[in-house]
Amino acid sequence: MWYRIVESNLGLLGPDVRCQVLVDHEQLLHIRLESNKWPKPLFVTVVYAKCDTVERRALWDALRAVSVGASPWIVGGDFNTVLSPDERSGGSAPSGMAMSDFHDAIADCALVDAGYVGSPYTWYSRRLRQRLDRVLISSCWMTVFPKMQVAHLELSQSDHRGLLVEAECSVERKVSSFRFQHMWTTHSEFLGVVCRNWRYRR
Repeated sequence: MWYRIVESNLGLLGPDVRCQVLVDHEQLLHIRLESNKWPKPLFVTVVYAKCDTVERRALWDALRAVSVGASPWIVGGDFNTVLSPDERSGGSAPSGMAMSDFHDAIADCALVDAGYVGSPYTWYSRRLRQRLDRVLISSCWMTVFPKMQVAHLELSQSDHRGLLVEAECSVERKVSSFRFQHMWTTHSEFLGVVCRNWRYRR
């Protein structure tokens, strides 16, 4: 999975970004990112889930443990399960227990699916296609990055599609004040400048 964060009027990510690994779990990596360009620290969790339903429960518990509440949080990667039957094509029906476990973990962590553009499936075998890879975000992430898109990239040498996340940071700007100085009216060019700019703006 790749991340591209574009910050409105601030430029691209630079060397001022500070990264701290908070949790290194066998099924996830949880990271804190800080920059003076962002209003808050960002939390990024990269997932590589086990194939077995029971073993994945350790992942769901780990996600609950690292849940950051009212902070910008993005979680993405290979979850090795689908959320609903329509995310699978071919083969047998997906496990109801596996889907229920996944759904409960997302709800407990107050995350939402970020959606996507591109193919509906991210993993392919000969007869089976599934959306195993996805991006989840917190409500605070949506506030900081209101413009965001997740793209399912073309298949290359892997049987998984890569995920490209593009997000634009919304930074509140202070409203600049205007002060009129009476002494400006004494300048010989004052009236001409005002008239020219008034006509231009209209």
